[in-house]
Amino acid sequence: MESSTSKMDQFKNINHQMHTICTTGFERLRDLWDEMFDAKLCLDQAKQLPDQMMAFFDEIYQESNQLREIFVAEIAELRQEALELQRQLGEQQQGLPAAIESRSLFEQRSALDESLNQMQQKLSQRHVIIDEYLLEMETLCEELSVEPRTLPKDPLPTERELVEFRSYLDYLIAKKMQRQEDIGNLRRETKKLISCLQTISITKEQHRLLNARKFPPTRENMHDLRMLHEEVAAQYESLKQHIDDTRRKLERLWQCLETDPAIVQKFGKLTSYTQTTFDKLSAELDRCDALRRENMEAFVERTRCYIMEWWERCMKSQDERAQFTMFHSKDYNEGLLKLHELELDCLKQFYGENEQIFQMVLQRQEIWNRKLALENKSNDPTRYHNRGAKLLQEEKERRRISTQLPKIEAKLLEVCKQYEEEHGRKFTVYGTPVQELIKQQWKQLEKYQKWSARKKANGVLGVPTVGSTSNRLDDLMVKCSSIMSSNRLRLVTGSGSTLKASLTPLVTASATKSGPWLKRKLATPTNSKKHAKRSLLPELNSPSVVIISSAESTIMQESDCYEDIRTYFDNNVPNRSSLVSRRTRLHQ
Repeated sequence: MESSTSKMDQFKNINHQMHTICTTGFERLRDLWDEMFDAKLCLDQAKQLPDQMMAFFDEIYQESNQLREIFVAEIAELRQEALELQRQLGEQQQGLPAAIESRSLFEQRSALDESLNQMQQKLSQRHVIIDEYLLEMETLCEELSVEPRTLPKDPLPTERELVEFRSYLDYLIAKKMQRQEDIGNLRRETKKLISCLQTISITKEQHRLLNARKFPPTRENMHDLRMLHEEVAAQYESLKQHIDDTRRKLERLWQCLETDPAIVQKFGKLTSYTQTTFDKLSAELDRCDALRRENMEAFVERTRCYIMEWWERCMKSQDERAQFTMFHSKDYNEGLLKLHELELDCLKQFYGENEQIFQMVLQRQEIWNRKLALENKSNDPTRYHNRGAKLLQEEKERRRISTQLPKIEAKLLEVCKQYEEEHGRKFTVYGTPVQELIKQQWKQLEKYQKWSARKKANGVLGVPTVGSTSNRLDDLMVKCSSIMSSNRLRLVTGSGSTLKASLTPLVTASATKSGPWLKRKLATPTNSKKHAKRSLLPELNSPSVVIISSAESTIMQESDCYEDIRTYFDNNVPNRSSLVSRRTRLHQ
C-alpha cells in the first residue's frame, strides 16, 4: 500500500514537472514569437504546439507499444520453451507460478529467462549422467556378453529411473568382479589338477584360457574355462578312483599274501593322488597279481573263508549259501577267484546297505535272551531263598524288558516293511522272514508259559520231581549266550582276526540240526516222570529256533509233542483224594 502511494506521488511530481516545463516553454516560445512575428503569426505558431506535442507522445507511445509486443512474444516463446523443458525433464509442473502473472511483462520475461536457464542446466546435467551411464553400460555389456539396456534422452528418465539404472550398472560391476574371481579360482584349480595328472597335454586354446592376461569375462570365455576345468576334474576323479581301487585290491592281496609290513608301510606313505602314485601302485599290483596266480588255490580258499564269515554276518541260510554253486569247485583258476571275489563284494554291499536291520535283529535277540533268562529264573525254586536285592533287580529288569522289547520289535518290523516295499521281497534271517521269526518265538514262549503253569500246578499237587531242571536250563542258556556273543564279536572285529573263528558257528549251526536236544520228544508213559519235568526254555532260546529255517519242521513237531503233556498229566497224576489216602496209610 505504501509503495503504491509513493509511486502515485512520484507520478504526480513528474506530471507537475511536465506542466511546469510546458508552461515555461510555452511562455518562452510566445515571447520569442511576439518578438519575431505579429500577433496573428504568433497565434498560428502557438496553435501548432499541441499537435506537435501530441505527435511526440504518439511516437513515444508507439515505440513503447512495439516494445510491449516484443515482450509479449518473448514471454510466449519462453513459456513454450519452458513447457518443452518440463516435458523433457519429466516434471509435473505446467507453466509458471500464479504470482508471476501479476508482475510486469519485463519481470515476467526475466523470471522466465532465469527459470529456463536453471532447466537448461538441469537438462545438461541429466544428459551428462545419461551419457556416462550409457558408456559404462556399453563397456560392461561388451565384457559380460549381455544385452544392454536403453536409457532414452527424450523424454529424460526420472530420478527413480536413473537410480534403477545405476543399480543395474552396480549389479553388472559386481557380476564382472565375481566372474573375474571365478576365473582366478578356476585357473588355479585347473592348473593344480593338471600338475597332479602330470601327463596331460595342453593345446594353444587351453593355454590362452589358463594364462592370457587380457581375458574378458564374457560368457564364451567363462563357458570354455569351465568346460576345461570340468574335463580336467573328470580326468582327476578318474585317476583318483583308479588309485583307490588299486589300493583296495592291493590291501586284499597284501593280506592274502602276508606281505611284509615294511612294504605295506612304504606304499601307505603314497597319499597324494598323482600319476606317479598310480604308476607305483599299478606296478605293485602287477607284482602281487603274479604272485596270486602262482598261489591261486590258497587265494580261493582264503576268499572262501571270508565268504563264510560274511555269510554269518549277513545271516544267510544253508539254501541261500548253496545258491553259490562254485563254492566247492576244485578247478582253481582266475575265473573261479573272480566269482568268489564278486560274491564277497556282494555280501559286503548287502551288509552295508542293511547294517541297521542286522544290528536291530541282534539287539532284539539280546533283549529276548534276557527275557528268557528271567523266565528261567522264575521257575527256579531256589530263587526265594535269597530275599535280598536279587528279586527286586529281577523285577526291574522284567519291567525294563517289557518296555524295550515292544519298541525294538515295532521299529524292526517297520524297517523290514520298508525293505520289502523297496526290494519287493521280505528280509530274512537265516531263511526265515523277521515277522515270522518274531511270531514263532512268541508262540513258543506262550506254549512254554502254559507248560510251566501246568508244571507248577502239578508240583503243588505233590507230583514228585526227578533231578534238577534249573541246572540244565542254566547250562543251555550259557551256551546260547556264548553263541550270540561270538556272533557279535565277529561283527565288531575285523575280517582278518576272525577268519578261523568264523568256521565255528557254521559247524555248530549244522550240528544243532541233528543234535539230540533238537530232536528230543516226550517219552512214553512208562518213562513219563523223567521227561515230564523237561524245560522248554532251551528250545525257545536255541539258535535252531531263532535262525535256522530248515529246522522249522522239527521245532513244530517238538511243539506238538508238548501238547500231549495235558493228556499225560490227566492220565498219570493222582488226584488230591488218592494222595491224602496214601499219606494216611503211610502214616499209619
